[in-house]
Amino acid sequence: MSRDGSITRLWGDAERTFRLGIGEWRKVQETCDAGPGEIAARLSTWAAVRGQHPNSSFLDLLSVGGLGRWRVDDVREPIYRALIGGGMDPTSAGRLLRELHDERPLMENIDLALAIVLASLVGPAEEPVGEPQGDRPATVAGSPEESFASRTTTGPVQ
Repeated sequence: MSRDGSITRLWGDAERTFRLGIGEWRKVQETCDAGPGEIAARLSTWAAVRGQHPNSSFLDLLSVGGLGRWRVDDVREPIYRALIGGGMDPTSAGRLLRELHDERPLMENIDLALAIVLASLVGPAEEPVGEPQGDRPATVAGSPEESFASRTTTGPVQ
């Protein structure tokens, strides 16, 4: 992930750069009728419940509300707009999205969409947070989720 909130992920047969800037977010909001926080919340339910019940079947996760309240465009639109924000032309992005998302199972790209959204909200995991304290490094390593948790909590997450 870089300072501008972009991330690079293997998607399909190549590494792709995804970035949701303000302009892309405005288009996502318009399509999804929801802002960044609401979309992140809707997408995160699946990841959170799956993380709490890693050995559960899909039906078990579904029965405890793990599927969440996401909508088709909550997954599709951030990926499409982030491909464009990452430098891909809209025609190529649309073609790639049809191939790797529209013609695949709906849930296959939830994790990618969530990673894109969180990267745009939280920023890079490597970015220094606060002042260095003693021998402890000033950087936060790990995923956007870990970075966010370390920036917003002062103790263990309950």
